[in-house]
Amino acid sequence: MRNLPNIIRKIDNAAFVLSYADDSYIAISCDKINFQNASVTLNNIFDKHTKWLKQLGMICNNSKTEFTVFGNHEGRLEVKLGEAYFKPLNSMKILGILFDRHLNWNAQVAKVIKTCSSVSYSLRVLNNILPRKIHREVIFSHFVSHLTYASPVWGGVISSRNRRKLSSCQSFDVCFSSLGWGYLFQEQKKTLILSEQSLASSLL
Repeated sequence: MRNLPNIIRKIDNAAFVLSYADDSYIAISCDKINFQNASVTLNNIFDKHTKWLKQLGMICNNSKTEFTVFGNHEGRLEVKLGEAYFKPLNSMKILGILFDRHLNWNAQVAKVIKTCSSVSYSLRVLNNILPRKIHREVIFSHFVSHLTYASPVWGGVISSRNRRKLSSCQSFDVCFSSLGWGYLFQEQKKTLILSEQSLASSLL
C-alpha cells in the first residue's frame, strides 16, 4: 500500500490517501461549480486503483466499497467500479468513527450512546457480583472506552444537544455512586473539554 498515494496523486495531486491494513481511504476536494467533475475524478481513481490491485494479485471488494460527500451541494454524484454503481452514503465509518456528510457527529454520538446503553444492564448486574477492582476494569473496557474512543477527533466539536445526550449517558455513574466510582465519568468530561481546547489551539 506504500505506493498507492503516489499512484492516486498522478490523477489528483491534492488527493489525500490513508491506508490501514488492507483498507484504503481516498479523499478529494472540489467546489460547487466543479462538483460534477468530481465524478470523473473519482471514476478515474477507482479505475486506476483497481488495475493497481490486479497487478498485485488482489481485487477490490465491491461489497465493502463506499463513499460520501461532505458539505452542502446540489445535484447527484455517482461513481462506477467495474459494473457496479455507487451512490453517496449519509455517513461512513473510518477506523471505527462515523463521519456524517455534514460533520455534525450525530451518527457518531448515537452509535456511542447505543453501544454504552447495550452494556449498562450487564454492568449493573456485575456490580453485585464482581470484586470492586475487577468491576472497575470491566467498566473501563466496555463502557468508558467507547465514550473516549477517538474523542480528540469528535468530542470537542459536537453540538450542545449532543453534549447533553452524552451527559445523559454518563449519568449511568449513579449505579456506582455507592462505590465512589462517579469520578470515572468526570474524567470523560475532562477528556471532552481537553479535546475542545486542543482543537481551539490548533486553529490559532
